[in-house]
Amino acid sequence: TQHLVCDTLGLDRSTLWQITGDGTEMALTHFWQPAGSIPLRRNFITNGNLPWAEGRIRRGETFHFSSLDDLPPEAAQDVATLRLHGTRSNATFPLVADGGVFGALAFAMTRAERQWTEDELSGLELVAQIFGHVISRRRSEERADQLREEIQRSTRAAELGEIAAALAHEINQ
Repeated sequence: TQHLVCDTLGLDRSTLWQITGDGTEMALTHFWQPAGSIPLRRNFITNGNLPWAEGRIRRGETFHFSSLDDLPPEAAQDVATLRLHGTRSNATFPLVADGGVFGALAFAMTRAERQWTEDELSGLELVAQIFGHVISRRRSEERADQLREEIQRSTRAAELGEIAAALAHEINQ
């Protein structure tokens, strides 16, 4: 899907970030970019390298820039990291479910800067909302599966306890 969105809109990269289980970092869980691009590492952890962007995402704020020069001085660490990975322009949208932010979907240009239009940003925001709903639903289904497995284990343990008690009673008789 990330590939299709990038191809359709002429974008160079799409990255999906999710807040880690302990809630302290963000991890790059999925991405698409054309062959020959500066390599990205799946499960790359932000580890303080994108503090300005991560703060905005965690507050549920969308942001975009057409040039790294557009970023404020407090984003200096982010600029260095983005430059290292070849980012020239970016549009990032937080992913929200159940009233909380759990990640972000970002779209970037690496070959040239891009002036984002309001229509593009609105369309990309809609794509991010759809991603957020799909991921949230998948997470809910996984959690429901985990709970079903826990209930099955508990039921088996209870049944074994009943069998053990019945056996002990029979032996005592």
